[in-house]
Amino acid sequence: MFGNQVNYVAMKATRLSDENDPHIVIGVNNINVQIQRQLDYDAARAQSDVYSRIAQALAREYYSIYMVNAETDEFIEYSSNAAYQELQVEHNGVEFFKNCRRNVLRLVYREDLEKALAVWDKDRLMPELEGGRTFSTTYRLMIDDEPVYINCKVIRMVDEMNRQHIIVAVSNVDEQMKRERELTVVREKANKDALTGVKSKHAYVDAVAELNTNIELGRGVPFSVVVCDVNGLKAVNDTLGHHAGDKLIQDASRLICETFKHSPVYRVGGDEFVVIASGQDYEQRVVLISEMAERNRHNRETGGVVIACGTADWRPGEDDRFEAVFDRADNAMYENKTQLKIRR
Repeated sequence: MFGNQVNYVAMKATRLSDENDPHIVIGVNNINVQIQRQLDYDAARAQSDVYSRIAQALAREYYSIYMVNAETDEFIEYSSNAAYQELQVEHNGVEFFKNCRRNVLRLVYREDLEKALAVWDKDRLMPELEGGRTFSTTYRLMIDDEPVYINCKVIRMVDEMNRQHIIVAVSNVDEQMKRERELTVVREKANKDALTGVKSKHAYVDAVAELNTNIELGRGVPFSVVVCDVNGLKAVNDTLGHHAGDKLIQDASRLICETFKHSPVYRVGGDEFVVIASGQDYEQRVVLISEMAERNRHNRETGGVVIACGTADWRPGEDDRFEAVFDRADNAMYENKTQLKIRR
């Protein structure tokens, strides 16, 4: 210990040449610099091995990994798989961005050409990487005459000599994109009522959950619930058949959508619809309900569809759940339904 600092020393002891002399000589040498250099070397070597193993592991997930000098545009491809090598892109060299743009024109699917060219514009890309941010983009390459989705992730790094580099990792995400598209189609089908084209009960459940979360977190915005029930569906089904009944439901759906043009309409049962009115429809809710009542009066005389409606407003601070608003609207709908029967 030299003060509070640890230092390495080497000590050597030897006897004097005269065997009869009882003394020994001890030499102490400061070898701290030498040892520290060796430790730094060992650490760097170990780190290099770790980086190499990481790169090899990543190479299994990526088509290719590039390291690019951010100042000179010199680049080297760290690894690439066989499929990517068949594209015959450069493995190293200078003018990385210029090469990328040339390869984009040659390899990128025509519909994604403009997007890909914008990505490999250095003046546009570098600001996206400021502050340690990661840039990611997806477009399609033509591989074996088929468009294949690839993803490019780009990060900025500084090496041990304070040189600026960017790392570009190219991966095949075609299967992932196909699964996402399939899920989107399934989700759209689940959220859309097949008969009427309005939102389904599945979508309604999701919307109610979101509204309840917003109410709980104090993020609720004014809304009204409008519950609608189609009159006479059972009689139509029994006398004219289900095809006529389906047309009655479609006519009712069309009338509701024409009235509440700016709000989602959900079919939650065979003859029951729910509107969650917000924004412009919320502000005009009294007028819109009056319009529905007027349409009912006209349709009763002409034999058109008649819809019982009930509405209720969300009361902040009083209604802590959507269901409380729905129950009031549902009760109001049944009162209206009774009144419509009496008027017959």
